[in-house]
Amino acid sequence: KSVGRKGEVQIPNRCELINARGKTVLPGFIDGHGHLLDFCGEIYLNLGVTTCPDIQTGRDEFWSLAQKHGTNMGLIRGPRVWVAGRAIGAGPNMQVFGGGIFHGTLADVKTPEQAREAVRRKKELGLDQLKIMDYLPLDAVKAACDEGRSLGLRATCHSYDVCASAEAGVSGVEHWWSLGFTTVGDLQKRKALIDDRYSARMDSEEIPFHFEPENFDRVIDVLVKHDVSWTPAIATWWRPLSPSAERFKQRELSILKQASYLPPVVRAAVMGIYDKFHKWPADKLDRIKKAYEKLEELMRRYVKAGGAIRAGSDPNQGLPALDVHEELVMFVEAGLTPMQAIQAATINVAKTYGREKDFGTVEPGKIADIMIVDGDPLKDIWATQNVKMLLLNGN
Repeated sequence: KSVGRKGEVQIPNRCELINARGKTVLPGFIDGHGHLLDFCGEIYLNLGVTTCPDIQTGRDEFWSLAQKHGTNMGLIRGPRVWVAGRAIGAGPNMQVFGGGIFHGTLADVKTPEQAREAVRRKKELGLDQLKIMDYLPLDAVKAACDEGRSLGLRATCHSYDVCASAEAGVSGVEHWWSLGFTTVGDLQKRKALIDDRYSARMDSEEIPFHFEPENFDRVIDVLVKHDVSWTPAIATWWRPLSPSAERFKQRELSILKQASYLPPVVRAAVMGIYDKFHKWPADKLDRIKKAYEKLEELMRRYVKAGGAIRAGSDPNQGLPALDVHEELVMFVEAGLTPMQAIQAATINVAKTYGREKDFGTVEPGKIADIMIVDGDPLKDIWATQNVKMLLLNGN
């Protein structure tokens, strides 16, 4: 209803008062790249993430809609869920995934009319946004984006040519490699790198070593011109190279210990990323460190040019929600300001999905998703993890 300095806001008589003296009030965080699973809900709430835009690749519409409706009804304890359902279009031939396409995607969508029909079907089912895969033909990408916008569904995408995807009408691009591959000017070299990654001839972390900084600004300018946001999702991949790696690891172990209900595979995935980095020979690790330096430079230049960066969990090798906070730390380590990092988990995500009227800031008229944290994140970005109270829909 109202926001202001102490003494400036008239408080109605029967309000419940919450004393947040010495603390910081923030908008509830929005996961910029969420993959909701059935154990995620309480971790999200514990860490102040009030909304999960669920952009699965193969998870079907009905399971995700059940989580959304169950949460709305109070039967599931978790964040608000915005559902994309199955991704539209096939992925590449991924031998590391057993060959063939990503199972469960809408891979049979190949033409503009099929894309429009798929989008209309999602709207009929009550879905909230779209996810588009790498190998959907560009005319079908444009058709999906156009149909989606007419129905209030924004699209984010995997892409190996983010300039073409931006011109086709996506609102956001996902993953560090989307921008990175596009900076490789020689198309044959780009294709060879993509094939090397998906055939497991080269570890993914080595790929950015081959990105081309002389082309960074050309790619960034197209995204900024078309108002396309970007989720690099670096925490789930690169946190062992952060100066805060040991502190991250201890935080993760603490949550894994407290949340004893988590499946054992989650612990294996979260801790396995550190083991992988430790096992690489020195020369390879040195090359990967230089690769990450290029990613940091790409993020700095993107934000400096006015690009909207998003923080996302992508919790395949990390913990949902916690990866968002860890990514904020890594953004600041890379040279972003704490405010730019906070916006990456709030208003930038809301704008990507066309939800900024209701979410992403603490303002009169917006939905009361609010977290209260100990400390001042503008002085120490780690303070975003010190959540003491959370309001979801004002509750």
